[in-house]
Amino acid sequence: MSAQLVFVIPLGLLGILNLALVLGVIRRLREHSRLLAARPEEPGKGETGVGALLPAVGRRPADFTTVTMDGERISRDRLPGDTLVGFFSVGCAPCAELEPEFVRRAGGMPGGREQALAVVVGEETGDTLAYVARLSAVARVVVEPAGGPVSAAFNVTFLPVVCVLDAAGTVAASGFTFHKIPEPLEHEGSGRS
Repeated sequence: MSAQLVFVIPLGLLGILNLALVLGVIRRLREHSRLLAARPEEPGKGETGVGALLPAVGRRPADFTTVTMDGERISRDRLPGDTLVGFFSVGCAPCAELEPEFVRRAGGMPGGREQALAVVVGEETGDTLAYVARLSAVARVVVEPAGGPVSAAFNVTFLPVVCVLDAAGTVAASGFTFHKIPEPLEHEGSGRS
């Protein structure tokens, strides 16, 4: 009988340890559920998780001034209404996947390349300049380091990101893909100066 106790006692202790771990996991899941339920509904106001990595819908980007690869000075106030903005980086596989759709949509903007801004995050290398050449046909292009003026103004910390500014200069839609980004408008004259 003592041989059976040698097996029963460790199994009993293992069962108790397992029960304690399961109860700890349940307690943690309840805490996570409580935190998710308390999450703010309005984007950009104390948002956490993936949504915090995107430009906040309904907010204007901060002021910025920079120079495009064509030598044009550009600022937040010089972006016309209904502007498509994309943030990319060389060597970023999701960026490479998103680039053709950005080129297609930017090419369809009613105001042409004036209504599209592409920001390439990184150093000016041969690969970056090839990226710039592809984007320059349909958009004004800025090359800046991580955390540069345009990225900081839009609060972009994760790439790729695309967004659309409305006529008032606020972010109308944003995402890591074009899933929530509307197609270009079919009419002209909706921009501001």
